[in-house]
Amino acid sequence: MRVLKSFFGVIFSACAFIGGLLLIGLLIFTLAMSMMRTPHDPDKKTDAIIVLTGGANRVDTGLELFQEGVGKKLLISGVHKDVRMPDILSFWRGPALNIGNVALDPRATSTIENAIFSIEWIKENDIKTIRLVTAYYHMPRAYWEFKHRMPSLKIIPHSVTPETGPSYLSALASEYGKFLVSFLPKTDAS
Repeated sequence: MRVLKSFFGVIFSACAFIGGLLLIGLLIFTLAMSMMRTPHDPDKKTDAIIVLTGGANRVDTGLELFQEGVGKKLLISGVHKDVRMPDILSFWRGPALNIGNVALDPRATSTIENAIFSIEWIKENDIKTIRLVTAYYHMPRAYWEFKHRMPSLKIIPHSVTPETGPSYLSALASEYGKFLVSFLPKTDAS
């Protein structure tokens, strides 16, 4: 009986420790999400703007920033494979754009792939600074995926708040779970 009590005591302690770590992580993640809720250095110019598709206001914001000259190049990552530049421009309500420095990349289907394929483009174009555009709740994980793959890259977060989308608590829970999973070891197996 004493051995069983000791065993359950160890299990309880381990669970309490892991739960405490997860709670601390959630608090830190919540703080990061709050800090990234608004754009950082909105007027600071960068070599490029990278927009991660998947939610409202992201592409429009990226196009506006590009039009304003905040970045010299623009990459829209994760567009549908059938989307072409005229499709994107058909929704653009701003002044005419010089699309010579705009690239669309349909390969990414996840935040990890956004980072991997964008970093290929970053290296090909010798880019040192980017403005990363995505939803505020997605920003901590997106920032992490880019930063841990290319630590020397200067990233300026430019969060957008979608008019529609998940509630704050739903977004927090979902993104925190995905953020934790992003720390798990990756394998090359498909």
